Amino acid sequence: MNTYPLAQRAQQIWRQHLVGIEPERIQAEVEKSGGLSYPFVFLTLAACAIATLGLLLNSTAVIIGAMLIAPLMGPIVLFGFSISHTDAAMAARSGLALLVGILVALATSAVIVKLAPFIPATPEILARTSPNLFDLLIAVFSGLAAGYAIIRGQGGVVTGVAIATALMPPLAVVGYGIATGNAAIFKGASLLFLTNMLAIAFSVAFIALWYGLGRLHAPKELLWKTLLAGVILALLSLPLARTLKDSVRETWRAKQVENIMRQAAAPAEASLDRLDIRSDEDDATRVHAVILTPAYDPKLEASVKDALEQRLNGTVRLRLDQIETAHARPAARETTLSPIAVQSVAHPLSAVRDWLPLPLLAAEIDADAKTARLAIAPAFNGQPGALRDMENMLRKRFDDWTIEIIPPLAPLPYINFTTGEAALSNEAAAQLETTAWALKRWRVRQVQVSGFAARAEAGKSSKRLAAMRADAAGKYLAHQDIEVRIGGKYPIPNQSRVEREKGNAAFRKVMIAPITENQ
Repeated sequence: MNTYPLAQRAQQIWRQHLVGIEPERIQAEVEKSGGLSYPFVFLTLAACAIATLGLLLNSTAVIIGAMLIAPLMGPIVLFGFSISHTDAAMAARSGLALLVGILVALATSAVIVKLAPFIPATPEILARTSPNLFDLLIAVFSGLAAGYAIIRGQGGVVTGVAIATALMPPLAVVGYGIATGNAAIFKGASLLFLTNMLAIAFSVAFIALWYGLGRLHAPKELLWKTLLAGVILALLSLPLARTLKDSVRETWRAKQVENIMRQAAAPAEASLDRLDIRSDEDDATRVHAVILTPAYDPKLEASVKDALEQRLNGTVRLRLDQIETAHARPAARETTLSPIAVQSVAHPLSAVRDWLPLPLLAAEIDADAKTARLAIAPAFNGQPGALRDMENMLRKRFDDWTIEIIPPLAPLPYINFTTGEAALSNEAAAQLETTAWALKRWRVRQVQVSGFAARAEAGKSSKRLAAMRADAAGKYLAHQDIEVRIGGKYPIPNQSRVEREKGNAAFRKVMIAPITENQ
Protein backbone atom coordinates (compact mmCIF):
# COMPACT_ATOMS: atom_id res chain seq x y z
CA MET A 1 0.00 0.00 0.00
CA ASN A 2 1.32 3.38 -1.00
CA THR A 3 1.76 5.98 1.67
CA TYR A 4 1.57 9.71 1.07
CA PRO A 5 3.08 12.48 3.09
CA LEU A 6 0.53 14.57 4.96
CA ALA A 7 0.91 17.56 2.60
CA GLN A 8 0.34 15.41 -0.50
CA ARG A 9 -2.72 13.80 1.06
CA ALA A 10 -4.19 17.22 1.90
CA GLN A 11 -3.53 18.42 -1.65
CA GLN A 12 -5.30 15.35 -3.05
CA ILE A 13 -8.39 16.03 -0.90
CA TRP A 14 -8.35 19.67 -1.99
CA ARG A 15 -8.30 18.70 -5.68
CA GLN A 16 -11.18 16.24 -5.18
CA HIS A 17 -13.52 18.91 -3.79
CA LEU A 18 -12.87 21.06 -6.89
CA VAL A 19 -13.96 18.35 -9.32
CA GLY A 20 -16.89 19.44 -11.50
CA ILE A 21 -16.48 23.17 -10.86
CA GLU A 22 -16.92 25.34 -13.98
CA PRO A 23 -15.64 28.82 -13.05
CA GLU A 24 -16.61 30.51 -16.34
CA ARG A 25 -20.19 29.21 -16.26
CA ILE A 26 -20.65 30.08 -12.58
CA GLN A 27 -19.23 33.58 -13.02
CA ALA A 28 -21.47 34.23 -16.04
CA GLU A 29 -24.58 33.12 -14.17
CA VAL A 30 -23.73 35.20 -11.11
CA GLU A 31 -23.11 38.35 -13.19
CA LYS A 32 -26.30 37.81 -15.19
CA SER A 33 -28.53 37.46 -12.10
CA GLY A 34 -26.75 40.15 -10.07
CA GLY A 35 -26.79 43.12 -12.39
CA LEU A 36 -29.36 45.90 -12.80
CA SER A 37 -32.14 45.05 -15.26
CA TYR A 38 -35.80 45.75 -15.89
CA PRO A 39 -36.89 42.29 -14.64
CA PHE A 40 -34.93 42.90 -11.43
CA VAL A 41 -36.65 46.26 -10.82
CA PHE A 42 -40.09 44.84 -11.57
CA LEU A 43 -39.61 41.79 -9.32
CA THR A 44 -38.28 44.02 -6.54
CA LEU A 45 -41.35 46.25 -6.76
CA ALA A 46 -43.71 43.24 -6.82
CA ALA A 47 -41.94 41.42 -3.99
CA CYS A 48 -41.93 44.51 -1.76
CA ALA A 49 -45.60 45.23 -2.50
CA ILE A 50 -46.52 41.66 -1.51
CA ALA A 51 -44.32 41.82 1.60
CA THR A 52 -45.78 45.17 2.70
CA LEU A 53 -49.36 44.00 2.29
CA GLY A 54 -48.55 40.78 4.14
CA LEU A 55 -47.01 42.76 7.00
CA LEU A 56 -50.04 45.09 7.23
CA LEU A 57 -52.41 42.11 7.15
CA ASN A 58 -50.20 40.21 9.62
CA SER A 59 -50.26 37.25 7.20
CA THR A 60 -47.29 34.91 7.43
CA ALA A 61 -48.28 33.07 4.25
CA VAL A 62 -48.26 36.27 2.16
CA ILE A 63 -44.90 37.32 3.62
CA ILE A 64 -43.37 33.95 2.74
CA GLY A 65 -44.66 34.43 -0.81
CA ALA A 66 -42.70 37.69 -1.02
CA MET A 67 -39.58 35.92 0.29
CA LEU A 68 -39.78 33.30 -2.49
CA ILE A 69 -39.41 35.95 -5.19
CA ALA A 70 -36.05 36.97 -3.66
CA PRO A 71 -34.79 39.47 -6.31
CA LEU A 72 -32.13 40.93 -4.00
CA MET A 73 -30.23 37.65 -3.65
CA GLY A 74 -28.64 38.10 -7.10
CA PRO A 75 -26.88 41.44 -6.42
CA ILE A 76 -25.84 40.32 -2.93
CA VAL A 77 -24.24 37.13 -4.32
CA LEU A 78 -22.51 39.20 -7.02
CA PHE A 79 -21.21 41.51 -4.28
CA GLY A 80 -19.80 38.48 -2.48
CA PHE A 81 -18.04 37.34 -5.66
CA SER A 82 -16.65 40.84 -6.16
CA ILE A 83 -15.08 40.61 -2.70
CA SER A 84 -13.50 37.24 -3.50
CA HIS A 85 -12.13 38.59 -6.81
CA THR A 86 -11.20 42.02 -5.39
CA ASP A 87 -12.95 43.41 -8.46
CA ALA A 88 -14.06 47.04 -8.07
CA ALA A 89 -16.03 47.05 -11.33
CA MET A 90 -17.98 43.98 -10.29
CA ALA A 91 -18.64 45.54 -6.89
CA ALA A 92 -19.90 48.70 -8.59
CA ARG A 93 -22.36 46.71 -10.74
CA SER A 94 -23.73 44.85 -7.73
CA GLY A 95 -23.79 48.03 -5.64
CA LEU A 96 -25.79 49.88 -8.30
CA ALA A 97 -28.34 47.07 -8.49
CA LEU A 98 -28.62 46.93 -4.70
CA LEU A 99 -29.02 50.71 -4.42
CA VAL A 100 -31.75 50.84 -7.05
CA GLY A 101 -33.45 47.78 -5.57
CA ILE A 102 -33.42 49.24 -2.05
CA LEU A 103 -34.77 52.61 -3.24
CA VAL A 104 -37.53 50.95 -5.29
CA ALA A 105 -38.49 48.75 -2.33
CA LEU A 106 -38.55 51.64 0.14
CA ALA A 107 -40.61 53.82 -2.20
CA THR A 108 -43.07 50.97 -2.86
CA SER A 109 -43.50 50.18 0.82
CA ALA A 110 -43.85 53.83 1.88
CA VAL A 111 -46.45 54.58 -0.82
CA ILE A 112 -48.56 51.53 0.11
CA VAL A 113 -48.46 52.43 3.83
CA LYS A 114 -49.38 56.05 3.08
CA LEU A 115 -52.29 55.08 0.83
CA ALA A 116 -53.64 52.40 3.16
CA PRO A 117 -55.86 53.28 6.14
CA PHE A 118 -53.73 53.70 9.26
CA ILE A 119 -52.73 50.30 10.60
CA PRO A 120 -50.65 50.12 13.79
CA ALA A 121 -47.52 48.00 13.81
CA THR A 122 -48.59 44.35 13.57
CA PRO A 123 -46.73 41.49 15.30
CA GLU A 124 -45.13 40.59 11.95
CA ILE A 125 -43.77 44.15 11.66
CA LEU A 126 -42.53 44.28 15.24
CA ALA A 127 -40.84 40.87 14.84
CA ARG A 128 -38.42 42.49 12.39
CA THR A 129 -37.43 45.45 14.54
CA SER A 130 -35.33 43.71 17.21
CA PRO A 131 -32.57 41.70 15.48
CA ASN A 132 -30.14 39.83 17.69
CA LEU A 133 -26.98 37.76 17.43
CA PHE A 134 -28.95 34.72 16.31
CA ASP A 135 -30.11 36.63 13.21
CA LEU A 136 -26.46 37.27 12.32
CA LEU A 137 -25.61 33.58 12.67
CA ILE A 138 -28.62 32.60 10.55
CA ALA A 139 -27.47 34.99 7.83
CA VAL A 140 -23.88 33.66 7.94
CA PHE A 141 -24.92 30.02 7.56
CA SER A 142 -27.53 30.97 4.95
CA GLY A 143 -24.85 32.74 2.96
CA LEU A 144 -22.62 29.66 3.11
CA ALA A 145 -25.52 27.54 1.87
CA ALA A 146 -26.29 30.05 -0.92
CA GLY A 147 -22.68 30.10 -2.11
CA TYR A 148 -22.46 26.31 -2.10
CA ALA A 149 -25.79 25.96 -3.94
CA ILE A 150 -24.77 28.40 -6.68
CA ILE A 151 -21.37 26.83 -7.23
CA ARG A 152 -22.64 23.25 -7.09
CA GLY A 153 -25.81 23.96 -9.07
CA GLN A 154 -28.24 23.26 -6.23
CA GLY A 155 -30.77 25.91 -7.29
CA GLY A 156 -33.52 24.87 -4.88
CA VAL A 157 -31.34 25.66 -1.88
CA VAL A 158 -31.27 29.36 -2.77
CA THR A 159 -35.04 29.52 -2.26
CA GLY A 160 -34.62 28.17 1.24
CA VAL A 161 -31.89 30.71 1.89
CA ALA A 162 -34.19 33.53 0.78
CA ILE A 163 -36.84 32.35 3.25
CA ALA A 164 -34.34 31.88 6.09
CA THR A 165 -32.79 35.33 5.79
CA ALA A 166 -35.96 37.19 4.73
CA LEU A 167 -34.38 40.10 2.88
CA MET A 168 -37.52 41.78 1.54
CA PRO A 169 -39.75 41.88 4.68
CA PRO A 170 -37.20 43.86 6.76
CA LEU A 171 -36.81 46.30 3.87
CA ALA A 172 -40.60 46.69 3.70
CA VAL A 173 -40.62 47.36 7.45
CA VAL A 174 -38.00 50.09 6.92
CA GLY A 175 -40.43 51.67 4.45
CA TYR A 176 -43.21 51.37 7.03
CA GLY A 177 -41.00 53.16 9.56
CA ILE A 178 -40.33 55.96 7.06
CA ALA A 179 -44.01 56.34 6.14
CA THR A 180 -45.19 56.42 9.77
CA GLY A 181 -42.25 58.46 11.07
CA ASN A 182 -41.38 55.75 13.59
CA ALA A 183 -37.63 56.00 14.23
CA ALA A 184 -37.46 52.84 16.39
CA ILE A 185 -39.02 50.64 13.69
CA PHE A 186 -36.83 52.24 11.01
CA LYS A 187 -33.64 51.69 13.02
CA GLY A 188 -34.37 48.08 14.03
CA ALA A 189 -35.46 46.91 10.57
CA SER A 190 -32.53 48.69 8.88
CA LEU A 191 -30.08 46.91 11.18
CA LEU A 192 -31.68 43.54 10.39
CA PHE A 193 -31.52 44.13 6.62
CA LEU A 194 -27.92 45.37 6.76
CA THR A 195 -26.94 42.38 8.91
CA ASN A 196 -28.48 39.89 6.50
CA MET A 197 -27.05 41.56 3.40
CA LEU A 198 -23.44 41.82 4.61
CA ALA A 199 -23.36 38.42 6.32
CA ILE A 200 -24.61 36.71 3.16
CA ALA A 201 -22.13 38.60 0.97
CA PHE A 202 -19.10 37.74 3.12
CA SER A 203 -20.19 34.13 3.48
CA VAL A 204 -20.59 33.81 -0.30
CA ALA A 205 -17.12 35.35 -0.73
CA PHE A 206 -15.65 32.76 1.64
CA ILE A 207 -17.25 29.88 -0.28
CA ALA A 208 -16.07 31.33 -3.59
CA LEU A 209 -12.50 31.47 -2.26
CA TRP A 210 -12.82 27.96 -0.89
CA TYR A 211 -13.70 26.66 -4.35
CA GLY A 212 -10.93 28.63 -6.02
CA LEU A 213 -13.21 31.14 -7.74
CA GLY A 214 -11.54 34.21 -6.28
CA ARG A 215 -8.28 36.00 -6.70
CA LEU A 216 -6.21 34.35 -4.02
CA HIS A 217 -2.58 34.47 -5.11
CA ALA A 218 -1.02 35.04 -1.70
CA PRO A 219 -1.81 34.36 1.96
CA LYS A 220 -1.79 38.14 2.56
CA GLU A 221 -4.81 38.54 0.28
CA LEU A 222 -6.78 35.96 2.24
CA LEU A 223 -5.64 37.57 5.49
CA TRP A 224 -6.91 41.09 4.73
CA LYS A 225 -10.19 39.82 3.31
CA THR A 226 -10.76 37.70 6.38
CA LEU A 227 -9.88 40.60 8.67
CA LEU A 228 -12.22 42.94 6.76
CA ALA A 229 -15.11 40.51 7.03
CA GLY A 230 -14.35 39.85 10.67
CA VAL A 231 -14.22 43.53 11.61
CA ILE A 232 -17.49 44.36 9.84
CA LEU A 233 -19.34 41.36 11.29
CA ALA A 234 -17.91 42.12 14.73
CA LEU A 235 -19.21 45.70 14.53
CA LEU A 236 -22.61 44.38 13.51
CA SER A 237 -22.62 41.86 16.34
CA LEU A 238 -22.28 44.54 19.06
CA PRO A 239 -25.83 45.95 18.83
CA LEU A 240 -27.17 42.48 18.02
CA ALA A 241 -25.61 41.02 21.16
CA ARG A 242 -27.11 43.85 23.19
CA THR A 243 -30.55 43.17 21.72
CA LEU A 244 -30.18 39.47 22.55
CA LYS A 245 -29.23 40.38 26.12
CA ASP A 246 -32.28 42.66 26.38
CA SER A 247 -34.48 39.90 25.00
CA VAL A 248 -33.23 37.42 27.60
CA ARG A 249 -33.79 40.03 30.30
CA GLU A 250 -37.35 40.72 29.12
CA THR A 251 -38.11 36.99 29.10
CA TRP A 252 -36.85 36.64 32.66
CA ARG A 253 -38.82 39.67 33.77
CA ALA A 254 -42.04 38.38 32.16
CA LYS A 255 -41.59 35.00 33.86
CA GLN A 256 -41.11 36.61 37.27
CA VAL A 257 -44.20 38.80 36.84
CA GLU A 258 -46.32 35.84 35.74
CA ASN A 259 -45.18 33.73 38.72
CA ILE A 260 -46.02 36.48 41.23
CA MET A 261 -49.41 37.16 39.65
CA ARG A 262 -50.35 33.47 39.79
CA GLN A 263 -49.15 33.19 43.39
CA ALA A 264 -51.29 36.21 44.31
CA ALA A 265 -54.36 34.72 42.64
CA ALA A 266 -54.02 31.21 44.13
CA PRO A 267 -55.09 31.87 47.80
CA ALA A 268 -58.40 33.46 46.72
CA GLU A 269 -59.10 30.66 44.21
CA ALA A 270 -58.83 33.28 41.47
CA SER A 271 -57.39 32.79 38.00
CA LEU A 272 -55.15 34.96 35.86
CA ASP A 273 -57.11 35.75 32.69
CA ARG A 274 -54.86 38.30 30.97
CA LEU A 275 -51.33 39.61 31.45
CA ASP A 276 -49.54 42.31 29.44
CA ILE A 277 -45.98 43.30 30.32
CA ARG A 278 -44.07 46.20 28.77
CA SER A 279 -41.02 48.30 29.51
CA ASP A 280 -41.26 52.08 29.72
CA GLU A 281 -38.59 54.52 28.57
CA ASP A 282 -37.30 54.94 32.14
CA ASP A 283 -36.82 51.14 32.44
CA ALA A 284 -39.90 50.84 34.63
CA THR A 285 -42.07 47.75 34.13
CA ARG A 286 -45.68 48.39 33.10
CA VAL A 287 -48.02 45.51 33.97
CA HIS A 288 -51.70 45.15 33.11
CA ALA A 289 -53.38 42.09 34.60
CA VAL A 290 -56.97 40.85 34.66
CA ILE A 291 -57.90 38.41 37.42
CA LEU A 292 -61.17 36.46 37.61
CA THR A 293 -61.92 36.24 41.30
CA PRO A 294 -64.80 35.09 43.56
CA ALA A 295 -64.54 38.30 45.63
CA TYR A 296 -62.94 41.70 45.08
CA ASP A 297 -59.90 42.35 47.27
CA PRO A 298 -59.15 46.11 47.63
CA LYS A 299 -55.67 45.42 49.05
CA LEU A 300 -54.56 42.99 46.34
CA GLU A 301 -53.18 45.56 43.87
CA ALA A 302 -50.95 47.25 46.46
CA SER A 303 -49.58 43.96 47.78
CA VAL A 304 -48.89 42.61 44.30
CA LYS A 305 -47.15 45.87 43.31
CA ASP A 306 -44.86 45.65 46.35
CA ALA A 307 -44.03 42.01 45.58
CA LEU A 308 -43.24 42.83 41.95
CA GLU A 309 -40.96 45.73 42.84
CA GLN A 310 -39.05 43.59 45.35
CA ARG A 311 -38.61 40.74 42.86
CA LEU A 312 -37.67 42.94 39.90
CA ASN A 313 -35.71 45.46 41.99
CA GLY A 314 -37.21 48.39 40.09
CA THR A 315 -40.25 50.55 39.51
CA VAL A 316 -43.49 48.78 38.55
CA ARG A 317 -46.59 50.52 37.19
CA LEU A 318 -49.39 48.07 37.84
CA ARG A 319 -52.97 48.10 36.63
CA LEU A 320 -54.90 45.21 38.16
CA ASP A 321 -58.51 44.62 37.12
CA GLN A 322 -60.42 42.20 39.33
CA ILE A 323 -63.56 40.73 37.78
CA GLU A 324 -65.89 38.83 40.08
CA THR A 325 -67.16 35.61 38.54
CA ALA A 326 -69.60 32.80 39.21
CA HIS A 327 -68.52 32.10 42.77
CA ALA A 328 -69.83 35.44 44.06
CA ARG A 329 -72.85 35.51 46.40
CA PRO A 330 -76.04 34.86 44.34
CA ALA A 331 -78.35 36.85 46.66
CA ALA A 332 -76.32 40.02 46.31
CA ARG A 333 -76.08 39.49 42.57
CA GLU A 334 -79.87 39.20 42.27
CA THR A 335 -80.40 42.67 43.75
CA THR A 336 -77.64 44.01 41.53
CA LEU A 337 -79.53 42.84 38.47
CA SER A 338 -82.88 44.15 39.71
CA PRO A 339 -83.57 46.23 36.55
CA ILE A 340 -84.18 42.92 34.73
CA ALA A 341 -87.79 41.84 35.12
CA VAL A 342 -88.24 38.71 37.27
CA GLN A 343 -89.91 35.86 35.37
CA SER A 344 -91.50 32.65 36.62
CA VAL A 345 -89.52 30.68 34.03
CA ALA A 346 -85.73 31.03 33.90
CA HIS A 347 -84.64 33.43 31.21
CA PRO A 348 -82.57 31.88 28.39
CA LEU A 349 -79.71 34.20 29.38
CA SER A 350 -80.13 33.89 33.13
CA ALA A 351 -76.67 32.31 33.32
CA VAL A 352 -75.25 35.77 32.67
CA ARG A 353 -75.95 36.44 36.34
CA ASP A 354 -73.23 33.95 37.13
CA TRP A 355 -70.81 35.50 34.69
CA LEU A 356 -71.45 39.25 35.00
CA PRO A 357 -71.64 40.18 38.68
CA LEU A 358 -71.55 43.92 37.95
CA PRO A 359 -74.08 46.66 38.82
CA LEU A 360 -76.44 47.06 35.88
CA LEU A 361 -78.27 50.25 34.96
CA ALA A 362 -80.51 48.49 32.45
CA ALA A 363 -80.65 45.43 30.23
CA GLU A 364 -82.26 44.84 26.84
CA ILE A 365 -82.63 41.12 26.15
CA ASP A 366 -84.36 39.65 23.11
CA ALA A 367 -84.62 35.88 23.52
CA ASP A 368 -85.96 35.37 20.00
CA ALA A 369 -83.20 37.35 18.29
CA LYS A 370 -80.67 36.16 20.90
CA THR A 371 -79.33 39.64 21.54
CA ALA A 372 -78.49 41.33 24.84
CA ARG A 373 -77.37 44.87 25.63
CA LEU A 374 -76.22 45.25 29.22
CA ALA A 375 -75.67 48.81 30.45
CA ILE A 376 -73.26 49.02 33.39
CA ALA A 377 -74.25 51.39 36.21
CA PRO A 378 -72.07 54.44 37.05
CA ALA A 379 -71.15 52.70 40.33
CA PHE A 380 -68.64 50.63 38.35
CA ASN A 381 -65.23 52.25 38.83
CA GLY A 382 -63.06 49.89 36.79
CA GLN A 383 -61.37 50.40 33.44
CA PRO A 384 -63.25 50.19 30.09
CA GLY A 385 -60.72 47.59 28.98
CA ALA A 386 -61.92 45.25 31.73
CA LEU A 387 -65.51 45.55 30.47
CA ARG A 388 -64.35 44.83 26.94
CA ASP A 389 -62.55 41.71 28.16
CA MET A 390 -65.71 40.66 29.99
CA GLU A 391 -67.77 41.14 26.83
CA ASN A 392 -65.36 38.91 24.88
CA MET A 393 -65.57 36.27 27.60
CA LEU A 394 -69.39 36.35 27.56
CA ARG A 395 -69.45 36.05 23.79
CA LYS A 396 -67.29 32.95 23.99
CA ARG A 397 -69.46 31.52 26.77
CA PHE A 398 -72.72 32.23 24.88
CA ASP A 399 -71.45 31.87 21.33
CA ASP A 400 -74.96 31.79 19.77
CA TRP A 401 -75.90 35.17 21.32
CA THR A 402 -74.92 38.70 20.33
CA ILE A 403 -73.93 40.36 23.60
CA GLU A 404 -72.90 43.96 24.10
CA ILE A 405 -71.71 45.49 27.35
CA ILE A 406 -72.24 49.26 27.52
CA PRO A 407 -69.71 51.03 29.75
CA PRO A 408 -70.95 53.89 31.94
CA LEU A 409 -70.55 57.33 30.40
CA ALA A 410 -67.24 58.85 31.45
CA PRO A 411 -64.49 61.04 29.97
CA LEU A 412 -62.35 59.10 27.52
CA PRO A 413 -58.70 58.54 28.54
CA TYR A 414 -55.95 60.59 26.93
CA ILE A 415 -53.83 58.89 24.26
CA ASN A 416 -50.17 59.32 25.25
CA PHE A 417 -47.21 59.72 22.89
CA THR A 418 -43.44 59.36 23.17
CA THR A 419 -41.40 62.58 23.32
CA GLY A 420 -41.08 64.12 19.86
CA GLU A 421 -43.06 61.30 18.22
CA ALA A 422 -46.33 61.47 16.31
CA ALA A 423 -46.60 57.75 15.55
CA LEU A 424 -48.84 55.60 17.70
CA SER A 425 -47.08 53.24 20.06
CA ASN A 426 -48.48 49.76 20.73
CA GLU A 427 -49.92 51.01 24.01
CA ALA A 428 -51.53 54.04 22.35
CA ALA A 429 -53.04 51.82 19.65
CA ALA A 430 -54.48 49.55 22.34
CA GLN A 431 -55.96 52.57 24.11
CA LEU A 432 -57.52 53.76 20.87
CA GLU A 433 -58.95 50.32 20.19
CA THR A 434 -60.69 50.32 23.59
CA THR A 435 -61.83 53.93 23.01
CA ALA A 436 -63.35 52.98 19.65
CA TRP A 437 -65.12 50.05 21.34
CA ALA A 438 -66.60 52.34 24.02
CA LEU A 439 -67.74 54.88 21.41
CA LYS A 440 -69.51 52.20 19.41
CA ARG A 441 -71.24 50.87 22.52
CA TRP A 442 -72.40 54.42 23.33
CA ARG A 443 -73.50 54.70 19.69
CA VAL A 444 -71.41 57.81 19.26
CA ARG A 445 -70.76 58.42 15.58
CA GLN A 446 -68.69 61.60 15.69
CA VAL A 447 -65.81 62.76 17.89
CA GLN A 448 -63.44 65.69 18.13
CA VAL A 449 -59.75 64.80 18.33
CA SER A 450 -57.45 67.45 19.77
CA GLY A 451 -53.68 67.13 19.66
CA PHE A 452 -51.22 68.60 22.17
CA ALA A 453 -47.46 69.09 22.33
CA ALA A 454 -45.07 70.63 24.82
CA ARG A 455 -43.62 74.01 23.83
CA ALA A 456 -39.99 72.85 23.86
CA GLU A 457 -40.73 69.39 22.50
CA ALA A 458 -40.05 70.11 18.83
CA GLY A 459 -39.13 73.81 18.81
CA LYS A 460 -40.92 75.70 16.07
CA SER A 461 -42.42 72.43 14.84
CA SER A 462 -44.31 71.76 18.09
CA LYS A 463 -47.58 73.03 16.65
CA ARG A 464 -47.15 70.74 13.65
CA LEU A 465 -46.31 67.86 16.01
CA ALA A 466 -49.58 68.42 17.89
CA ALA A 467 -51.51 68.38 14.61
CA MET A 468 -49.74 65.20 13.46
CA ARG A 469 -50.65 63.45 16.70
CA ALA A 470 -54.30 64.40 16.29
CA ASP A 471 -54.15 63.22 12.68
CA ALA A 472 -52.66 59.83 13.67
CA ALA A 473 -55.36 59.20 16.28
CA GLY A 474 -58.05 60.50 13.93
CA LYS A 475 -57.00 58.13 11.13
CA TYR A 476 -57.14 55.20 13.51
CA LEU A 477 -60.67 56.08 14.66
CA ALA A 478 -61.79 56.77 11.08
CA HIS A 479 -60.63 53.25 10.21
CA GLN A 480 -63.09 52.10 12.91
CA ASP A 481 -65.95 53.88 11.05
CA ILE A 482 -66.07 56.84 13.45
CA GLU A 483 -66.39 60.32 11.97
CA VAL A 484 -63.59 62.57 13.19
CA ARG A 485 -63.15 66.33 13.50
CA ILE A 486 -59.57 67.44 14.06
CA GLY A 487 -59.21 70.30 16.51
CA GLY A 488 -56.13 72.45 17.05
CA LYS A 489 -55.05 72.77 20.68
CA TYR A 490 -51.57 74.29 20.51
CA PRO A 491 -50.75 76.15 22.58
CA ILE A 492 -53.45 76.22 25.23
CA PRO A 493 -53.85 79.30 27.46
CA ASN A 494 -51.16 79.48 30.15
CA GLN A 495 -49.44 76.40 28.73
CA SER A 496 -45.99 77.50 29.91
CA ARG A 497 -47.20 77.74 33.51
CA VAL A 498 -48.97 74.38 33.33
CA GLU A 499 -45.83 72.76 31.89
CA ARG A 500 -43.78 74.07 34.80
CA GLU A 501 -46.30 72.69 37.30
CA LYS A 502 -47.15 69.35 35.70
CA GLY A 503 -44.22 68.69 33.39
CA ASN A 504 -43.99 68.22 29.63
CA ALA A 505 -45.61 64.77 29.80
CA ALA A 506 -48.96 66.47 30.43
CA PHE A 507 -48.91 67.69 26.81
CA ARG A 508 -47.61 64.62 24.98
CA LYS A 509 -51.15 63.43 24.30
CA VAL A 510 -54.35 63.53 22.29
CA MET A 511 -57.80 64.20 23.75
CA ILE A 512 -60.94 62.58 22.29
CA ALA A 513 -64.39 63.98 23.03
CA PRO A 514 -67.75 62.73 21.70
CA ILE A 515 -69.80 65.21 19.65
CA THR A 516 -73.52 65.21 20.34
CA GLU A 517 -76.14 66.01 17.71
CA ASN A 518 -76.78 69.52 19.04
CA GLN A 519 -73.08 70.50 19.14
